[in-house]
Amino acid sequence: SAPSKKTKKKGLTGLQKPCQLSDVLEAIVGIPQAPRSQVVKSLWAYIREHNLQVPEDKRKIKCDEALKKVF
Repeated sequence: SAPSKKTKKKGLTGLQKPCQLSDVLEAIVGIPQAPRSQVVKSLWAYIREHNLQVPEDKRKIKCDEALKKVF
């Protein structure tokens, strides 16, 4: 007989699962609940909008007061 295959549980998990955001993070992102992937996108949008990337190395950021509370 053939071995049975494990079936994956359906539903949102990992990066797709909505998470409750802290008040500080909600102030930056603008929504109370979001999946992790959306939070990361929103954080980078905030960083670009407020010109917080280090010009020499755009992978690095300079935290303003709002980001200091998160990080």
